[in-house]
Amino acid sequence: MVDYLIFLAISTALFALFALGLNLQWGFTGLINFGHIAFMTLGAYTTVLLSLKGVPLLISAVAGAIVAALLGLVIGFATLRLREDYLSIVTIGTGELIRLVVNNQELPVGDTWISGAFGVQSYPIPLSTEPNLFVRLVMIGLLTLLAAVTFFTLWRWIRTTQISRTTDLGKRTTSKQEFASRLGVAIVLAVLAAAIYISGVIGLYNYNPKAGLMLVLLLVLAFVYWRLEILVRSPWGRILKAIREDEEIPKALGKKCLLV
Repeated sequence: MVDYLIFLAISTALFALFALGLNLQWGFTGLINFGHIAFMTLGAYTTVLLSLKGVPLLISAVAGAIVAALLGLVIGFATLRLREDYLSIVTIGTGELIRLVVNNQELPVGDTWISGAFGVQSYPIPLSTEPNLFVRLVMIGLLTLLAAVTFFTLWRWIRTTQISRTTDLGKRTTSKQEFASRLGVAIVLAVLAAAIYISGVIGLYNYNPKAGLMLVLLLVLAFVYWRLEILVRSPWGRILKAIREDEEIPKALGKKCLLV
């Protein structure tokens, strides 16, 4: 059960990172992108293949991010003035192109070349060596901090509905329904977060490398979410929302939408 919950947290964190990137482009600008998986695939394969060649994992991850960004730059220059259906056609074509290349091209896995259809297996993960007791306690402390922030965020999410109930008497029924639904969702998420936290503590204390990977992914997810929340509330984020509503309005105000 502990291993399953750790696996669940790892999978959820990976897809959450993917969803945050997709939401930034599709949710805030309204630009339909069906090829988002292509950037994730290119970055992941670059990271793993370089690490199998002996490159440090951190440098490999940075290189993977740079390669994915370069792909986005190339596609961006080619599709600057495309919108709606035309942009979605180009992006889904890009995603299919990357998939076909990866599946049919032989990949340099270590000292051998294998078919991409078999994928890449037995690759190194972060914190694979067992740390000493002090480091493990520090990792448990970081996981505890993330759990505390999660519970506080859920409580604040429920609290906003209670405040709206006391300040807006005209919508008392709707507020009660929303409060009940939020409370139910928050309880389920809190129980799941508590189970993952307990599993993570057990996995980190009796050290399981997958628990270390889970902690790294959760820290990265928290950092990315925090930075995106700051960005979308900045002037740049307001421009993104304006582009989603009507691109001509920010253009009329002198904003360079194509550069955004």
